[in-house]
Amino acid sequence: YLKWADEDLHLHDSKVKSIDQMSLTDELLELFEEVKDWHGDAKWCQETGVPHQFGIKLEGDPGTGKTVLVRAIAEDLDLPIYVYHLTTLMDDELQRSWRNMLSCTPCIALFEDMDGVFHGREPQGKTALSFDTVLNVLSGVDRCNGLLVCMTTNKPDVLDSALTRKGRIDRTVRMPKLTVEGRRKMAARILQAFPYEQDAVIGVGGGDMTGAEFQDLCIARARALRRAAKGFRPSERVEEVLASG
Repeated sequence: YLKWADEDLHLHDSKVKSIDQMSLTDELLELFEEVKDWHGDAKWCQETGVPHQFGIKLEGDPGTGKTVLVRAIAEDLDLPIYVYHLTTLMDDELQRSWRNMLSCTPCIALFEDMDGVFHGREPQGKTALSFDTVLNVLSGVDRCNGLLVCMTTNKPDVLDSALTRKGRIDRTVRMPKLTVEGRRKMAARILQAFPYEQDAVIGVGGGDMTGAEFQDLCIARARALRRAAKGFRPSERVEEVLASG
């Protein structure tokens, strides 16, 4: 790295699993294990002629951690992510970008918020991309060796079934709201220096917060306590931190 240290380059610490930093249900942990097994099947797929491609669809409300889960999978499996903003692409641009990506596998192709791109087969908003082009890149004639396709959606009921059929999407999992156990795990991680504050934070909001909202609350509380410890300002109450956003 010449003069640079790991922290200067913001390198991911491979000793700390990103997936372990999340508050996941057993179903989501099982999904990660399945993806990890698929990732290790490259040699078997080559020997048997089985396409080394896997597709997952993550459903759930905004803030439930769909994109964060994809990033954690990428970090723990050491896979680059190619993010496709489909509403900004023309057919030929997607096809060209897809071919370039296939020359760099193994990797992850991420399609975010598919319900904002198509309702059924109808493009939404200013989308210039055709539905058939998306289907063709997902299961076209180009051989995929080590491609993990991740698709996220807030409204799965508006997606055409052809987009998510077997061969394109192998597993569909719904991202739930944060459970009490998930809150406890997140609070313990972020507020580990302030264990006496964890129970108070866990009880805020009546359990209706998404993972992103609860994480923001924990971070805000931890920063307030760290500032107070340095003598910059008195510690606020949890309710005041929540009210201030």
